Amino acid sequence: MLAEQDPVVIQLFNEFDRVVMPNKKVDQAEAESLIAYIKRESDKGPARAVPRLPASVAPADRELGRVQSMALAVFALVSIIIITVFGFVGKSTDKPRVVDMKSAYRLRRILFISGSAALLSLLAITLPVTPYVVNAEPKAEIIYTTARQFSFTYSREPVTSLEELRFVEGLRVLEVSADALVEFRVTSLDTNHGFAVYDPNGAIVAQTQAMPGYFNRLRIHFDKPGFYAVLCLEYCGVAHHVMRSGIIVR
Repeated sequence: MLAEQDPVVIQLFNEFDRVVMPNKKVDQAEAESLIAYIKRESDKGPARAVPRLPASVAPADRELGRVQSMALAVFALVSIIIITVFGFVGKSTDKPRVVDMKSAYRLRRILFISGSAALLSLLAITLPVTPYVVNAEPKAEIIYTTARQFSFTYSREPVTSLEELRFVEGLRVLEVSADALVEFRVTSLDTNHGFAVYDPNGAIVAQTQAMPGYFNRLRIHFDKPGFYAVLCLEYCGVAHHVMRSGIIVR
């Protein structure tokens, strides 16, 4: 229809960043079956409206969250310390001076021993209380998340191929209950994608990679209601910017 310069198709093509819909390889019989199914379901009455995604949910459109602000402050502080140390070292080497090598080696030994002791003490304190104890994991609702150019599909069963995707009842917008613990098992059917979840204020909650042939597990506790945007954080092609979905917490 693009080749025939159909006016409606040309208008949609230009309106949506000139992204062409992938060829689904639907033959005549499948097309007639789909149309019959749509007509049959339409005759049953109006379906429940699917919530529209916000026009813009990217973090750049909102103020920095608390975590991002703290990370930026720490980064700035570390940068200042590094610059100060390099400046001090550079200035101290302007004039050569005699160094007592025995004292220098003694200081190095003290620093090495004290640093090793501090590290071993930290490991001894923190390792026994590691949070990743398998037997202590509470039961979570499992949602399989399948990424492909350029969409996310949620389902109750795993999807490992495009053929399987055709026969799975997929959800483009997921609904969960408030205070729910959800385990996302994330995979991809084509290339690497990023699965990132943002809270209603635009701050990132968690993210993992969607990788072909592999399921990454990501557990999220949704402790407050609202709309959680889902964006792809891995550049995956020309329409990467439209690869978004959402989770509604009621």
